[in-house]
Amino acid sequence: MTVRGRAAGAAAAVLALTLAGCSASTEPSNPTTGEPSGVATVIRPGEQVEVPVDGGTLELVLDSAEVVSSCPGRGVPTQEPSLGHFLVLELTATLAPGAGAATSAETPGELYAPLGAELFRVAAPDGTFQPISSTTESWECFEDAELLPAFVDAGDTVSGKLVLDVVTEHGTVSYAPRVAADWYWEY
Repeated sequence: MTVRGRAAGAAAAVLALTLAGCSASTEPSNPTTGEPSGVATVIRPGEQVEVPVDGGTLELVLDSAEVVSSCPGRGVPTQEPSLGHFLVLELTATLAPGAGAATSAETPGELYAPLGAELFRVAAPDGTFQPISSTTESWECFEDAELLPAFVDAGDTVSGKLVLDVVTEHGTVSYAPRVAADWYWEY
């Protein structure tokens, strides 16, 4: 599957979930077992969180988080946020195939996990979720070589910066492509 095909598939999935109101499930799950827990867990920088994905497990590690008022832009010296602040996450992501799942080396492009900024959910300190954190301004931060790739293939590990445009200087963020996660990172 090509990167363009993956992007189209991921965009269609995000759009379908948005139009459906993300009604698949609102019951959060334990970050390591996937079982419903109902209690949110703080994941500290350097700790691994496991997110079940179709055919495998996405392992995420937040290496660092920094709130900044501007960032180096693509083609411009400096980029300013539209919502107040940029949240720059340094992430490492590994996609571990599940039992019986083919690795990307065996069947390239078969199992992957999207890592786009639109899949991360931001909340203010009072718990209010921010509806949008992926803006044109956040997308225009940093050069491609510094950024987290849009996808990770099975058996691969990727790392880089993920930039979100956030309203508040402090809050929480989690990877939540389908349902609200019951874990979060603080920033």
